[in-house]
Amino acid sequence: MKCLHKQVVTLLFAIVALSCGTVVQAQTLVFGAGLSTPSENINNVYNVDRLRSELNSEEFADVVRETAKLGYHGLLKYYFEPMEAGTIFYMGAGYHRFPISDITVYHPQDSSLRADLTSTQNIVPLFAGFEYPILRTVLGVYIAADLQYTINFNSIDVVSNQLPLDFPISTSTSYNRVGASVGAGFDINAIITNVGVDVRYNISNLFGREDLEEEKSYLSLSLCVSLGTKERPESEDDDEDDDRDERRSRRDD
Repeated sequence: MKCLHKQVVTLLFAIVALSCGTVVQAQTLVFGAGLSTPSENINNVYNVDRLRSELNSEEFADVVRETAKLGYHGLLKYYFEPMEAGTIFYMGAGYHRFPISDITVYHPQDSSLRADLTSTQNIVPLFAGFEYPILRTVLGVYIAADLQYTINFNSIDVVSNQLPLDFPISTSTSYNRVGASVGAGFDINAIITNVGVDVRYNISNLFGREDLEEEKSYLSLSLCVSLGTKERPESEDDDEDDDRDERRSRRDD
């Protein structure tokens, strides 16, 4: 898995290098914030539904999780504007936080042997990807995708614990995975800035999962504001229109 992580980091740097190699126009910094809607597995902090005894592998305790709550996030993206019409590359980082949810761990043969926990989930994606514009006017519409290196860390508070000591109740868990996102959005050119909405479907552990670890996904809805405007490269149709306008102007002269 470490080898896979190295390959992904290398690929992210390659995307950035490719972007820098095509840049000749302005770059744009974008700030975003919004809501994160989790899947049911986001708060699976132990990545299993049963905890095994450290003394007897045949003995276990069941993990029951409350439905994960609506979260929030912030993000920062840096856009590289290529000279040619088409794909726009970007890189950046985000922070997604999912509020406290309750977790109960109990012994199936004796309901009095249980642990009551609360957990908070945090996901930090480092990403690089592209946007492809499908409409380039004052209103810009695009589709997008990126590759992510996700840092997942959870804080766990023990409210009560009557389980035997041989059951491992960790108060913090963290791990890194390889993820991805796909989505779409729109923005409005407001002369000195761009304001828009971006919707993404994210998978935080697309690659590198452990045995029995289930997919963890979430939907993010972001309101984005750019520092400066996102330059929209002209399409071939736009160039043809400019040529026609220039010829018409010469005839008038």
